[in-house]
Amino acid sequence: MTQMIGGIVGLFGLGLLWFSGSRANSAVLARRKGYRTTATIQRFVERKNSGKPTGRGYMIFETEDRKRGQSLDHNIKKLRRLGSGSQIVVFVRREDVWWEGDTGPRIKVLRYFLKMTDS
Repeated sequence: MTQMIGGIVGLFGLGLLWFSGSRANSAVLARRKGYRTTATIQRFVERKNSGKPTGRGYMIFETEDRKRGQSLDHNIKKLRRLGSGSQIVVFVRREDVWWEGDTGPRIKVLRYFLKMTDS
């Protein structure tokens, strides 16, 4: 009986890891292979625990071509400082839209450095 409960808990844990890992992988692929554009912040959503605010939340934004995205959880006060209706930089790949604040900026490889290492 204990083994069965342990197996169920283990499978649940693996499912959570797969879900969070697939979102992270999607964000990284959008940064690497997608295109960079701007989006307008639509609104902010604060997470709640038992009806009480947690101080964490996310923002919902939309690109000019109507692709919608949602940021990862951040401190809600820091997100609200950006202001609803303001423009942010996002990466778009297929239907995935990710905020640059979640993925980090795209890394630019210096061609000069590559030429130096080839010689």
